[in-house]
Amino acid sequence: MRTLRIAAAAGAVALLSSAAPSIAADGGEFAPLANPFGVTFQVITVGEGVVVPGSSSSRAGSQTVFADNEGLTLYYSDKDPAGKSLCAGACFDTWKPFAANAGQEPVGDWSVIERTDGTRQWAYEGKALYTNVNDKAFGDSEGNGAEDGTWHAASLQPQNSILIPSGIGVSPVADANGHALVDENGMPLYVFHGDVARDTPNACRDDGCLDRWTPFAAPFLAQQVGDFKIIDRADGIRQWSFKGMPLYTYSGDVELGDAYGRRADQRMDVAVVARYFQPANVNVRSNPQHGGYLVTAEGHTLYARDTIKYMGLGNHAARGGAKGQPDVGASIGVTGCDSACQQVWTPLAAPADAQNSGDWTVLTREDGTKQWAYQHYALYSYTGDAEPGDINGHDVYDLFVVNENTNDLAPSNYRFGLYWRVATQ
Repeated sequence: MRTLRIAAAAGAVALLSSAAPSIAADGGEFAPLANPFGVTFQVITVGEGVVVPGSSSSRAGSQTVFADNEGLTLYYSDKDPAGKSLCAGACFDTWKPFAANAGQEPVGDWSVIERTDGTRQWAYEGKALYTNVNDKAFGDSEGNGAEDGTWHAASLQPQNSILIPSGIGVSPVADANGHALVDENGMPLYVFHGDVARDTPNACRDDGCLDRWTPFAAPFLAQQVGDFKIIDRADGIRQWSFKGMPLYTYSGDVELGDAYGRRADQRMDVAVVARYFQPANVNVRSNPQHGGYLVTAEGHTLYARDTIKYMGLGNHAARGGAKGQPDVGASIGVTGCDSACQQVWTPLAAPADAQNSGDWTVLTREDGTKQWAYQHYALYSYTGDAEPGDINGHDVYDLFVVNENTNDLAPSNYRFGLYWRVATQ
């Protein structure tokens, strides 16, 4: 068996991204973290398999849910009242309370329940959380729908704790690294940190007056709802505001997940209502082809090493395309890049005290150093990227070529070989 390296031409992609400054998706001052440390995101299978257009096989639906530090799905019960756990005795044979460690404090929609035995249990939106003993690995969801449908996998639902007017929704926005307010078309809404009576957001991007801000108008009969109030502008538009800041749309956002307005005016922030954890040495960068992709604090592209496989669901590592599978990323771990590999690919360092949170997990390399992984794929930067925004490491393939003995294939988790792809949101 021998290894054949193939590098795809990345110049055109680099040209698309090299002029786009990176954006720090901090979510603004009003956005709490979506989850405390020790809570991760996992994808479970839901519903029946369906045939995807363009594919010869069926594919079951999926749902992103909360999981514990080991990736085991978290559940809540309809039988538990808000702020209390009724699970005791025989219930513990199947369901284990999800413990809050000493010193952990409530955050956002997360609270802590004091159990009668003195232990502390996490609750989300008032509902006590549990793991199920029948789940053995991340992605398992044996408890979802259990006991006549009274048990459910817990998922991020920030809209449940916000009074929202008609015409406004809450949805994941990849480029903003969180759940944000969106209009009826799913495009993000922005909050303006200026005074609409004396100032306006920049009308044009630096590449021409093509993209403009539009005040997000409230219907004629609309009234204040919760943190949403109405500004009567001098131009006659009744404009929605959120927590005292006027809301706008940006015409440069055209695909779901876009948030290009973040780089058009520094006084603008996406109206994020629940932000995802992100390491301090990582940012999100917008790109027309790859969507929101991950970069270092200095703006250098981050990559994941994945297995080579047939992708019948669209381009890999691109917005709307099929992405890696967490179990595959975990099986590759840090072994996908040995010492020789690291001469070209630099591991994304994590602090010694780093903790798992959301899509981010911490790996330990052979030398004891810590490395960040995103959706269980270890992350690296590429020495071949000379400038921030370059994407020259995308689609670099290491194929395992078998000449005689088909038993001499690579380890099963590598399949036919490995390739490098941009790490996308």
